[in-house]
Amino acid sequence: MNRFSIRYHNYSDFVHGVAGAFDLEIKNNEFELPESLGSGFVKGIDLGNGLSVLMAETSLRHGLVLEVGIVDEEFYVLNFQESNPETDDKKDQQPDDFILLQTGVYLRSSLNNAQYYVPAGHVRSVSVIMPLAWMQHFAETTESGIMLEHLRGIPFQKQHLQLMDTEYRIIINKLFDPKLKTPLRELFIGNRVMLLIEKFFTKHYLGLNGVEREKHLTAEELKRLAEVENKLVNGLFEETPTIDDLAKMAAMSATKLKRSFKSIFGLPVYEYYQNHRMHVAKDILLTGSYTVKQVGQKVGYQNISHFAAAFKKIHGVLPSQMLVNK
Repeated sequence: MNRFSIRYHNYSDFVHGVAGAFDLEIKNNEFELPESLGSGFVKGIDLGNGLSVLMAETSLRHGLVLEVGIVDEEFYVLNFQESNPETDDKKDQQPDDFILLQTGVYLRSSLNNAQYYVPAGHVRSVSVIMPLAWMQHFAETTESGIMLEHLRGIPFQKQHLQLMDTEYRIIINKLFDPKLKTPLRELFIGNRVMLLIEKFFTKHYLGLNGVEREKHLTAEELKRLAEVENKLVNGLFEETPTIDDLAKMAAMSATKLKRSFKSIFGLPVYEYYQNHRMHVAKDILLTGSYTVKQVGQKVGYQNISHFAAAFKKIHGVLPSQMLVNK
């Protein structure tokens, strides 16, 4: 099990600190993970105005313990995390009293300690450091001030969590597009990160966060519903699970699953699934590397007409028209 202690005000310093500890080469503020830890990359980006971004896509050989201590400057960290552990029986036992950092969106204050655990497996994350002055300017409403006071006084375990949904995933997928090699890459990343921040606060202010709306659900039920959503969006190439299959996964009745899922994610189960795979289809089409038939097959359609009709229902145009307009 690997353990890191983080005491940084920005992610450029963090990247250089970790790279120095492992004697790793840094290029464009990015390094590749050493084989002893796994594979993948970690990249730091400074966006100006004190905003700092850390992007990481890794496959961890062993669980990772992160200890985030209090520093002498107040700032806030917004973390978008997607974790897919290798197995349910993890290689390393999760330490007692540490938070399992699973798929979700977290906001914490630097005024509070945080100790959490990332299990072995695939991890993709986008973290943003936001200085207090920037937060106060960005969030000028009275409600925003109440939120900041709330974050200062509570432990990380109880700080703000949103479940990952398709809106977030679409933006994050574009951030990690391996073909994104444009000279304007960091400008593109900065724009998408701001969009993630905007969506987070919009969901918070408008009460669209499912955790807030489903008061009767326990933390364990919310966790299992997040697993159901993850199964739907990451199993596009498998046979679509039935409602009964998903209800068993969530350990609840089919009726409760359908009601709770819609309340949390905003759409019925299969409509949510359909929307997501049509967005995946659009992204694949826009690469220009596949035919319409190949794209349809990649998202689970054998009948090209059915795929075209489903695509048009979501995007308003046929997939063939999107290729022509590209």
